[in-house]
Amino acid sequence: MDEEYQEIMSMKVGINGFGNRGRSILRLLLCQQEIEVTHINDKMDIPLMAYLLQFDTPQAEFMASIEYDDSHLIVNNHPITITRFSDNKDIPWEKSGTEYVIETAVSEANCAKLQQHLKSTVKCVILGGLPCDHSIPTMVMGVNEMRLQDQEKIIASACGTTQCVSLMLKVLHEEFGIAHAFMNSVQSLNTNMVERTDYRQYHSTANSIVPIPSPAIRGVQMVLPELKSVFDGITTEVPCVGGYVELTAELHSSVTTRVVKDAFCRYADGPLNSFLEYCSAPMVSNNVIHNPHSAVFDECATKVIDGRFIQILCWFDSEYIHSLRIIDLLKYVHNL
Repeated sequence: MDEEYQEIMSMKVGINGFGNRGRSILRLLLCQQEIEVTHINDKMDIPLMAYLLQFDTPQAEFMASIEYDDSHLIVNNHPITITRFSDNKDIPWEKSGTEYVIETAVSEANCAKLQQHLKSTVKCVILGGLPCDHSIPTMVMGVNEMRLQDQEKIIASACGTTQCVSLMLKVLHEEFGIAHAFMNSVQSLNTNMVERTDYRQYHSTANSIVPIPSPAIRGVQMVLPELKSVFDGITTEVPCVGGYVELTAELHSSVTTRVVKDAFCRYADGPLNSFLEYCSAPMVSNNVIHNPHSAVFDECATKVIDGRFIQILCWFDSEYIHSLRIIDLLKYVHNL
């Protein structure tokens, strides 16, 4: 038993970037018995790291013992090496024995920068967001992770919106065939966005509803390329936590609301049970906070017109499920 436990604990993980996503991932990693967090790299001062880890607005207070010294963040008596390098090539992951690096900085999403992590002890890099090009495979758990090859060294985990809508599209396309589909993802402000491509993104979502281009469209094109020419949509940013994807689609097969509901219920109880939940109760955004499923199907919101034109809705906690799916992908890669 002791040898088996040592085998499990051999998974050593580092995080590059300690913004909202980095902190969310760390909180969840610290709950994983088979993972040891060894190293965090960020330019932030260590006292501020400790403060923001403990007191986080979206996630509430982290109930853990958090201390620090000049070069470590100490969580529940577990020391984590802290470095503050700007260039990936300078980060000494090998000194902490780090085997897997989770890259949370969207600005580092190109292959050349990510490859700089791959040295000495580091086996694989997981990018927490969409890559700049198609050379890096992008994964949605429950949809396309089975296509991964064990020789892949750099892998992207799609954003929360892509995780949610890809599951919705998978069920509809496998069961009925999709002729055309359009989504509106209604969710809180994306604080990790580094490039603003629409003037409306300069407005505050604290007192505005802001429709913007959705990066999830490009994500779906990477994950489900067969739907590239028939799928589009937008994101609507709103002043709340939690959100939903409203998907409107024209199907190849004629359906009823009962047929659509039954399909999602089967997938939620069967092959997608870890990632898709079926809910028959009336829901609001606050009900989905910290729900571990990538998509929570809302039975009450299912509509069908003339047999082939449908509207469905799935709730999700974008940042939380994004962090969870990064960890799921990390475990999946480790076991390949």
